[in-house]
Parts: sequence; structure tokens; C-alpha cells
Amino acid sequence: MLELEAAVWSFPEAVPPNLTFDADTGTTGTLPTESCPSFTLLVELERRNLRKGRVVELPGVLSLVCRQAGDDDGLREWDRLQNYANYRLDGAPPPLIEAVLRLESAAHPEWKEQRLGFPMSLLDHDCTVIRLAVHFTGATWQLLVNGSVLDEEFPFGQPQWEPDAHAFFAPGAVRRARLFSPALTLRHQTASPRKTLPTVQYFSPSGHNAWVGDVVPYYDDDRKRLHIFYLQDHRHHNSKFIRGGHFFAHLSSTDLRHWEEHPAAVGITRQWQTCGTGTAFRLDGKLCLGYGLHTTRIIPEEQTALPLLNQEIKCCGECRQRTFDELGERLPAGSTYAFSDNGVDFQESGVVLHPCENPGIYNAPDGDGYLMLAGYGSRGVWRSKDLKTWRCEAPEFPPEGWNAPMRNSTECQSYFRWNDFEYVIGGFTGFWYRRIGGGEFKDGGALGADIYEGLSVPMVAEFAGNRRILAGWLNGVDRTMKFCWAGHLVLRELVQSPDGTLGTKWPEEVLPPQGESRCLDTALEASTTSFDLPAASFLLEFRASLPLGSRLALDIFADGAEPAGCQLELFPESGRAQWGTVTRPGEWAEPLPSSREVIEGFRDHCEYATLSYDRRLAFFAGDFCIEQLNFLGAGEFRVRLLCQYRPKINGFIVDAEFAERRTMVTCRSDLGKPKRLQWMLASGAAVHEVNLYPLPD
Repeated sequence: MLELEAAVWSFPEAVPPNLTFDADTGTTGTLPTESCPSFTLLVELERRNLRKGRVVELPGVLSLVCRQAGDDDGLREWDRLQNYANYRLDGAPPPLIEAVLRLESAAHPEWKEQRLGFPMSLLDHDCTVIRLAVHFTGATWQLLVNGSVLDEEFPFGQPQWEPDAHAFFAPGAVRRARLFSPALTLRHQTASPRKTLPTVQYFSPSGHNAWVGDVVPYYDDDRKRLHIFYLQDHRHHNSKFIRGGHFFAHLSSTDLRHWEEHPAAVGITRQWQTCGTGTAFRLDGKLCLGYGLHTTRIIPEEQTALPLLNQEIKCCGECRQRTFDELGERLPAGSTYAFSDNGVDFQESGVVLHPCENPGIYNAPDGDGYLMLAGYGSRGVWRSKDLKTWRCEAPEFPPEGWNAPMRNSTECQSYFRWNDFEYVIGGFTGFWYRRIGGGEFKDGGALGADIYEGLSVPMVAEFAGNRRILAGWLNGVDRTMKFCWAGHLVLRELVQSPDGTLGTKWPEEVLPPQGESRCLDTALEASTTSFDLPAASFLLEFRASLPLGSRLALDIFADGAEPAGCQLELFPESGRAQWGTVTRPGEWAEPLPSSREVIEGFRDHCEYATLSYDRRLAFFAGDFCIEQLNFLGAGEFRVRLLCQYRPKINGFIVDAEFAERRTMVTCRSDLGKPKRLQWMLASGAAVHEVNLYPLPD
């Protein structure tokens, strides 16, 4: 097959197309007549002649259309998931180019159609000819412009060509077109060189609707490299007919300062496939990424490996590894892994290990085989000497649901050791720790001592110098959703106290380059002080003195249509900090309960789903409170606040660090650019050595 590169856009005939169209000569060739395993449609569009409506029609298979965001009431939810509103053109909703794919399958006859699109505001102003490709492989389909993928989806089913049908190309809008079936090979599908990134703090993948989902950090001590694998998301878990369609993307660094973006570690290559959270480990010198196969989101469970694996556990108390071939007609589901010799190029193992669909697999700390914390479809702590047979050692740990004080699930668990302690983090609210060899785990969340300070599904990895790096994703990029899955990547460095409790601070290496400092004042003691910001993104540093009974608040007001300010408030009397919302200058936000207190309020009533959607919980990264900041009233301490404006969300991320011992981060979408800061100090609170550093957006 011909590689799709720049030369293809001149339409050479190295591979004969099934169908051609040229504005001067018309259409030659015919549409395929059989089921469509794959195809590539190449189209050159005259931008100035595009009008609302059909641009290309391949009957029964594909339509290319032009429209404007928000012009169709039936597509308003789709437009929101596509994040079109944040890509306005000259202040108006952007014009769009969209592709609509029609699919048929016996397993899901209700899954009829998928749509891809992009806002034309992404194109350069001087782009007069749009070279567009629709590339369907069976497992994926993508919309490309000038060779770059602008949107992608994961189909189920096959398009069906209509017999004796004729393609339609809009006069004046389409200059040339070529249809190839089977599909061409795209350059980006082959191994690609590493791409460098300046930082990954607050990172999201390129693309108007692409986000970071669950994050798996791992430190390869042999190569002295920190790997970050993350589930790449489009449309906040609404891809693949709302089944997720997630795959593992891959970043890495040797020093936390310089980052490389690698090809996907685990892609989607089959229509039944979508990936679930996992962990990384080593096997025979190879770097392995364990993960879940969420096949039951797409295929009925009885057609998968899960009944076989669960029956074996019920009968024998153990579960043995099986190859995909051994499963026969049963589709793989549950736990699997991919492996790599060089830490970059990964290969699927082709085995199923366990019915757990979100496995946490680790090299056992005692050196005797492997541990698994089982979540989603199973539970408990399991052990294997060689990954081939698993037995459960602790079926009731960690506790979950109504049996757990923090009402946590057992999904997406992270296990790590540090000095004399071992820890388990449980997705969104669970956190346990104990001294190694010291008996029962303490529930840190129930004690108000967890590390959920704005991040979802945090996981921890070792790093050079006996450091521990935590990584998670930041919620809140779409505040209209009850629960918005996936957002921006955020890194933390853990801080350990002698009693084993943990705090967090910023890893210094991931801070963005700073502009020249602007000294705002040497001391602020007035009740209210405000000033205009010199930049929408900035780093603010100051030292605070907060005697018991005092209060301090810092407001950020933006230029958006919504009259709301984001307020950071510190309460030294109770040892608390919170992010809140105010609507006018001089207003103190309402004090909020901590996540522990929110959950305690639901202890004897309310459905679990209602509790998990309470937006005062820390992992929503909106308005929330953290507790046990006992240093607030004990003398002067440093506060750092980093505000990063993000056009992709038409808002900003605000990250705070207190005394290099605690952090809390919030995402404020749809508020526009930060414009003004305001201090409010009461009852003896004082601020000193205030400096502001402008940052690039």
C-alpha cells in the first residue's frame, strides 16, 4: 500500500483509486459494491466556496458536511462534547467540517452512526485549499487535515456500500477527490520519532476534544527514566458509543524537566477493544504495562473469557493465565499486559491473566513474584510467582462502598512503599497506610489525612533520590457535566512525616519558565487590596503570617461573561484551606466541608451514585476544602500560587502550594482570562514579600 504523505496530495496513480473526481473532468470509476473493511477518502476543498450542507456523499457509507456550531438543536450535546465553543472564529461560533459514518452490525443494530469534526478556526487564515482525509481501518477512523489527525473515533460494525449508487461532490467546493478501498497506509501509523515537550504540568493532548484520563507513572531504575502512561480520551468518555474507546498514550523523562512524547504504548486494534486502568512492572528485564480489557462494555459478558475465569476461581480458588488462542471463540476480557524491550515500543502479550478489569500489578516488594490489587469486576489482594497462576491473599482489602468510611470503590488502585511505610490509594477517595510489618492499615481518608487535593485517580511512582512522584488528572474542564471524565495532567512530589502521613508539593522541575519578577508590595496589611494582572498566566509568591482567629482570602476575577471570582481562603483556626466562588469584590465565600465531612453527612442515607456526584468532593477540582494544615497558625510560611490560562477551556487552572507541604488545584473553565487579583485580610493577617512572575500561556 502507498504511504499517505505530501506526494499523495498531488494525486499520483501509484495505487489506482476506486473512484476519482476532478472539477474539470468529473467522476471516473465506481464505488465498491461489497462490505467495507477499510477505506481512505482524500478530498481537496476550496475553502471560500464551502457552504452549509453536504459537501461529499458516499451513499450508505459517509457524508462530509459543513455547518456552524450550535446551529442544530439535535447536535447541541455533541457540540459541547466536541468543545467547539472554545474555538470561536471572529467572536462567533465556528464553522465546522464534519464526517458522518454509517455502520451496521448484528451485535449492536442500534449503533448506526458516528460523527467526527473540527472547527475551521483551527486552520490558518491563509489556508485557501483544505486537504482532507477520512481514514477508516475497521478498528479506528480518523479525520485528517494536511496530514494531521484532528479527530478520531473507534467504530463497531462495518459500512455497507449501496449497489449502483453514485457519489456526490458539491460543485465549486470540491476540487479533487480520490477513494481508496482497501485503505492507504498512513505515515503516523508507523513508528515515529520522539517528540519533545517543554513540560507536562497541566498537559493535555493536542486536539480540540482530547484529554488525559487515568495516569500510570512508573520509574525505570535501569534506564533512570520516569514513564507516564495515560488513557487518552476524546469527548469525556463518550467515544465508541459511550463505551470509552480509550488507549494508552506515553510520555517519559529522565529529569522531570525535558519530556518526550512517544507513540501509543497500547492502541486500539480490534473493534471489541477499549482499555482500562492498570500499572507498570518488570518481567524478565522487560518493561510491562498491565491494563484492563473492558470488552464487556461492548460485547455481552457470556461471550468473553470472564465466565470461564470466574468459574475457575469459584471452583479452585485460583486463576491461571490463558492465551487469546486458548480462549477459542471467547473474546479476551479482564487483565492483560504489553511489554517492551526498549521502554518505547510495546507489544501486546496476547494473554489474559485474571477477570479483574482494572488491575494494579506490581513486582512484589519481598522479591517473590507479583502482587495484584484487583478492581472493577473483582477485588482483594492477589499473588502470583510468575503471572501464570493467581491466588487471593486478602479478599476483603481494601474495603469498599458502604463498608468503607470514605465510600471508595476498588478501581484504579495504586500501591507503593516509602521508607518504613506502605500505602494504597483507591481511585477518588480511598487512602490507607501502615508501618511495614505494623499490622492493620489505617484509613487515612477517614482521619482527614488523605492526599486528594484536587486530582482524580492519583497514582505514585518512585523517582531518583528516594523521591515519590504522584500523577493524576484534573477534573472540571466541562462544568456542565455531572461528572466530567478526563482533563489535564498534574504532577506532585510527596512529602512524608515521621508518622507516615503524607503531604504534597510542586516538583520544582516542572514549573514553567518565569518572566521578570514584579514586586507588588513588601507588606500588605490593609483589609482589602486589589490590582490588575500584567498577564493572564502568572506565578505569585508571598509569605503569610496568620495568627489564630485571622482570615486571608485571595480572589482572581476574569473577563468572562459569568460574573464569578475564584477565591482561595485560609482558615488558621481550623487548619483548613478552600477554593470557593464569589460573585463580587469584597465577598467571603461560604465555608465548605472537607471531603470527609461531605461523606459523613451521607452516612445513613442517600444512594452511592448521589454521593459520588457531590461536587464539594475534592476530586471534582471545583469548590472544595482540605483540612489538617496545622502549620497555618504556627508562624510565617510561604505560599505560591500558579495560574495558567488555557484557551482550550476558555478558563484557567489555579494551583496553590502551602509551606511546601500541601497543595490544592482547581480548574475554572468558561471564565475567560484572569484580569484582577484582590486580597482580603482580617483579624491580624499579614502578607509580606509579594512577587508576581508573568508566565507564557
